[in-house]
Order: sequence, then C-alpha cells, then structure tokens
Amino acid sequence: MKRGITDKNLVFSNFSYDRKKAYLIFIGSLFKYYKICDFFIKPLREHYGRKVDVINIFNNFPPSYFNGKYIVINGHLKKLMAKSKGHRFYFVTSSQVLNKEVSECKLVRNLIIRLLKNQKDLFLYLFKDTPEMTLQSEFNNVNLIGPKTKLFSVLSNKFFQHSLADTLHIPQPKWFLASDKKDLLKIYSKRFSDGRVFVSKLHSYSGKGCAIVKSKKELQTHPHINRKKCKYIISKLINVLDSPTCEAIVANDHEVFSLGLTDQIMKGPSYVGSISPSKLKNTIQRKIEKYTVQIGKYLGGIGYVGFFGVDWVVDSKGGIYFSEINPRMSSSTLERVYMYEITKQRGAPSLPELEFMAV
Repeated sequence: MKRGITDKNLVFSNFSYDRKKAYLIFIGSLFKYYKICDFFIKPLREHYGRKVDVINIFNNFPPSYFNGKYIVINGHLKKLMAKSKGHRFYFVTSSQVLNKEVSECKLVRNLIIRLLKNQKDLFLYLFKDTPEMTLQSEFNNVNLIGPKTKLFSVLSNKFFQHSLADTLHIPQPKWFLASDKKDLLKIYSKRFSDGRVFVSKLHSYSGKGCAIVKSKKELQTHPHINRKKCKYIISKLINVLDSPTCEAIVANDHEVFSLGLTDQIMKGPSYVGSISPSKLKNTIQRKIEKYTVQIGKYLGGIGYVGFFGVDWVVDSKGGIYFSEINPRMSSSTLERVYMYEITKQRGAPSLPELEFMAV
C-alpha cells in the first residue's frame, strides 16, 4: 500500500454499504455545498440504472438534524477530541489539508475499491480541487466533476486573471506585478504617489493574503503583506459604490449560462455575505453578465467545465471594473441554483446536471 496511507486523521463514519445502490462522493470543507449533489442523482440514476446515494466527506461534524451518510476526516479535530475525552469541536482546515487527508485515508481508499467492484465508475464532487487530491489519478474509473486540478491552479492565479481581463479588453483598475516586497514598495512609490491601493498575493482569497493600503508605511507593516520573497499584484483602489459578483456555469467554449448577480457585503477586502437580488441598475447588471459570459467562453476554450464566479467593482459614476475570478463554487452558489431551478423556463437545463453531463 502507498506510503502514508493511514486512518490517523479519521474522526467518524456512519457509512453502511448497500450493494443495490450506486454512490457519488462529496468532499468539502463547507457543509452546505453537499446539497448540490441532489441535482446529480437523476443523471447518475440513468447512468447506473439503479438507485444512487451520496457519501459525504466533511472535515467537521454536520448539524444534528443531518441524516445522510457521512465521514469526518480532520487530524486537528481528532487531537482536540482526544484531549477532551470525545467532546465535539469545530476546527476549520483548508481544502488542501482536507484533500490530502482524504487521499491518504485508508478507510476512503478501501471504500473506493469496494464501490468500484459494484459500479462501473465513481464520481467525486469537491468544493475545491487542489493538487493534494490524488484519488482520481491513483484509481482507474474515478473522475472529478468540474475543472481539473492543474487548470484550477492556473485560473486561481491573480496574475493570470488580470492578464486575461486585459486580453479580453475588460475594464479593470491600473495594475502591476511586483516580483517581491522590495519591488512592491518601489512600484508603489513610483506609480501610485503614496495613494490608496489594493495589494494581493497571487493566490489570495476571501480577504486572506490581500490588503487595502493607504500609505507606504502601512504597506511595509501590513500583516497580510508579510513575505519578502513573494509576488504581489498592486492596483489602484477604486471608490467603491457596490461590489457585485456574477455567477455562471461553463459547458464549453460557446455555452455559458449566467445565474445572475448578487451584491457582496464587504468588510474591507473580506467577504461577509451577499444581498439578492442586486440593487444595481439593469443596464449595469446586463453589462456585467456580458463580461462574465465572455470570460466563461474563454475558460471553456481552455477546458474549464463547471461553476465559476467573477467579482466586480462599481464606482459612484457607474463605472464597472474587473476584480477577480473564482474558478469554483462561491458562497452563494447553492442559493442561486435553487432560485434558478424554481424560476427556470420549461426545457431549460438543470445547472448542476449540466456540469455533470459536460464531464
């Protein structure tokens, strides 16, 4: 067996196997996303010709009302529970840590072997794919729903994103790539004349690894800009009226389906919630959707499939500026999917099912 395979990070499992069923596995650090899997049941039932159930792999215990089959894998959580004689805790781990611990879990690997003896293939649905997820490359007939790991890594890079916006002639604030912190300070002094700027690491997310900076002194001391040998993106800070996000799903390079806009609630650079429907003028909303679909078609052309979101900034004059691409489900995806399913016209595709069928 592969070195490192162990159950040391396994906390809990209530899974019971039924040979009459086929299974889909969800792996995610955010509990609510498991509900997206409900939309995959119908196509999978047709795919396997029998009933389908979902096995959920979380890194924390779900609420007490949850009655599905689930496995909890979290090494830090297990240590805390051991010290407290079994009391439950909530301990957040990153997608990278969760994917690594799941890939190395003996129970999960044995489960996959068992499932593949009873069904022709197995689909994994991840909140966020990372290089630490290796099950699809180690087992034949195990597939990920959504974008592949290497493509996700490319698309989540802020330098790639800003370069893409320039290529597609999508408006964005003036920006520069700094090779390290010394170069960042140099660019700030030369290009921005001690003004307000937005700075981010190339793989920042949810306000982590980025900062709103008002002076050179703050730039030197900000806790989120704490690595000397690290590349940064520095851009002009826009006087923000609204921070909308537009979600969509990519089927291929010419079919991109918009889920519409929500207005993000921001605390500095950090996301804390959303308001739907957006309060922006319809003309601005349509323009943002047009830009988002344009980005989606480009992503489809390089092989991306599935959900994605694009964050935008709107100033007091109605100017629209690109902010970033989230090549994954975002925090309001589930609610947007439910809204779409309730209001969609007859014959319109189910978005999660479309993501599955595109695989």
